Amino acid sequence: MRRLCIRFFFWAVIAATVYAAEKPPREYVSPEQIVTLTADLSIREAIEILSSTALSAAGKAIVDPEERANPIGIDIYHRHWRDALELMLAHNRLWYIEGTESFLVFKPKLGPTGKPLFIPTGAEDPTRITASTREVKIEAVFFEGDRKTLREIGINWSSLIDGKLTVGGEVTGADQLSSSILSLSASGSGTSGNTEVKVEALMQAMESLDKGNIIARPEVTVADRKTGRIQVGQDFSVRTRDFAGNTIEEFFSVGTILEVIPTIVFGDERAYIHLHIHAERSTVTPDPVTTTVNKTETDTDVLLYDGEQTAIGGLYVTKNNSTRRGIPFLKDLPWWVLGFRYLFGYNRDEKEISELVILMRAHLMPEASSRFSRRTELEEERQESFERVRERFK
Repeated sequence: MRRLCIRFFFWAVIAATVYAAEKPPREYVSPEQIVTLTADLSIREAIEILSSTALSAAGKAIVDPEERANPIGIDIYHRHWRDALELMLAHNRLWYIEGTESFLVFKPKLGPTGKPLFIPTGAEDPTRITASTREVKIEAVFFEGDRKTLREIGINWSSLIDGKLTVGGEVTGADQLSSSILSLSASGSGTSGNTEVKVEALMQAMESLDKGNIIARPEVTVADRKTGRIQVGQDFSVRTRDFAGNTIEEFFSVGTILEVIPTIVFGDERAYIHLHIHAERSTVTPDPVTTTVNKTETDTDVLLYDGEQTAIGGLYVTKNNSTRRGIPFLKDLPWWVLGFRYLFGYNRDEKEISELVILMRAHLMPEASSRFSRRTELEEERQESFERVRERFK
């Protein structure tokens, strides 16, 4: 036992020596600069705690432009505020830049191994907005259609080109939907009996036949390498307690959520638009014990030219519908009327599965300086026209 204690002490001394060599010890640290964070705190809440400490210690606030609400995911106990900040950011693949007035939190690029390529303190933030920053206008269409119908007509969303897509050769029947789709054909029969139709006309036909509906048509303009977010849904809150026993009300988003980070890439003497897309379809089920969030999500990267359209499918939503069927009036009688409701009616539970399809189109916007110059030219032309009209009526 004595040998074991001596050996443990020996290795502890070596470990302490190595740690001290890697990271020099701090000078005396005031207890006010020591913080403790729990893993369930959101990044926004943790930054608020650290920012108040950083203001008193270094005279600089900590700013996260994205105001991230996801948990920090790591317990940090009794650490210096700057060490706690670096541990929290590194765990979430984030980093910061120390400026003259604040610490700016941002998401750095990832290296070949998937780890962040941390930018040294004081280096220029690649996501900083300048006068030459380009913007990308993103037009989206959220369409929800009956999965069975979409499969029967053989829609291939990956074939979307210039607003047209290919439907399968199975669309040959005389039913109402097939006839409507064939009448909307943009180019007749294609190869292997396939039919090419306009996607807008297809969605309108399915809407008219109650086989689908367009949920929303949002548009958003996002600066290069910034995050654009579109949500069609609602937020709900969950009350929890932090490590100090204080009540915290956290809000979560559900519904149809689309987050896009555009990056402008230049090649072949033209500009392309790289989109990192996060799409989510979620619903919430409250419960006295816990709250369940049913979620279907996907992350993808696409490279588009200016004005190109792409589609994201495969987000399925299941709804359970219960209907009462049978002979009218008799099926709805109370149970105590000779049990007629059981003889002349029945309950039918149906499972309805729908597919959410997100259509996106990206447009590269001109620089702000070009738009300002164009506006100045238009104002000068308008003034010249006004002067000519005034001279004519003198």
